[in-house]
Amino acid sequence: MKKEYLNGLYGVIIGVTITAAGFVVAGQGRSDTAASDAGLSHNQSMTDELSRLNGEEFEKVFLEEMIVHHEGAVDMAELVASRSNREEMRRLADDIIRTQSQETNMMNGWLEEWGYMGGMKNDSGDHMDGGMHN
Repeated sequence: MKKEYLNGLYGVIIGVTITAAGFVVAGQGRSDTAASDAGLSHNQSMTDELSRLNGEEFEKVFLEEMIVHHEGAVDMAELVASRSNREEMRRLADDIIRTQSQETNMMNGWLEEWGYMGGMKNDSGDHMDGGMHN
């Protein structure tokens, strides 16, 4: 179980790194950087928030934010088929949709398996309302 968890976590980290690098490269040369600036600002504020958290609270917020990030990547990738004729772009979009969807399902499974779906667990394993509801 621990090996599966670590392999899955490594996959998530690699996927995020690749996606982030793609967005940085894709954003180079754009004349309208307001959207990318907003994304970078959100990413920085999320990183700042995560840096103040530990343990289960960190895990829950990290997974929830990564799910939102992955869902956004899938939404963007779904636009490629109707807006680009380049085969490379279509392959990239298909890969993003496949991998990010798999990782989103995996992270949602962890949230449920670890009891993070309805608030944080207390030391006894019971759920408590930590203001973490969506």
